[in-house]
Amino acid sequence: MTIGIYKLNFTGTDKVYIGQSRNIESRFTSHISALRSGSSTKKLLDAYTSFGIPTIEILCECSIEELNDFENETIEIWDAVDNGFNTSYTAGTYPPSPGELNSQSIYDNSKITEVFLLLIQNIPCEVISTKTGVKVSTIHSISSCHNHKWLASKYPKEYSILLNRKGRNTADEVLSAKARGISYPEIISPDGVSYSITNLNKFAREHNLNVGNLRSVLIKERHTHKGWHL
Repeated sequence: MTIGIYKLNFTGTDKVYIGQSRNIESRFTSHISALRSGSSTKKLLDAYTSFGIPTIEILCECSIEELNDFENETIEIWDAVDNGFNTSYTAGTYPPSPGELNSQSIYDNSKITEVFLLLIQNIPCEVISTKTGVKVSTIHSISSCHNHKWLASKYPKEYSILLNRKGRNTADEVLSAKARGISYPEIISPDGVSYSITNLNKFAREHNLNVGNLRSVLIKERHTHKGWHL
């Protein structure tokens, strides 16, 4: 039973689906059952019709408390909504209704507006979270213009500031380890080159490493992974 983040791969396309589970193995079985019965999301059913049964890849093992943040980051890295089979940019949210009209929303529109106006002032997400009580992951999703897009119609001039800033700050910067208050030690490659990691999933992807094993090295739970060590 694996707790963590996984990716569904379909043969014939680079597009993927990112998910989280407290039991990834069981969750994959549920995915297959839903696809075969036609009860999965439209995006996944379309993928199943075009490419057949997917395979699963475990990207990251983590604690239950880390699941949402890790899934949000991984969805962003793989562009899994705009260029993939996910339907929501943020773990646990759904797209049909904006703001407080969404039955899944835990914040009313006045709270989201408060966060938005603080973001316009370029105040760090962690500071805004402390001030407003809104989760950092939610603030990141607003800052990166992925959720609560109703703000664009209500505050078009101010929203353009976020859009322009998004062009200057990539998703990796917005969701970097530094932005989330995480500091990793430098890691040394098999060739003896030292690297500083600011985004764990992106680094693992670029260097063909398993995220969970890499993280275990960084937090000193294991000594090495594919020759990489502290």
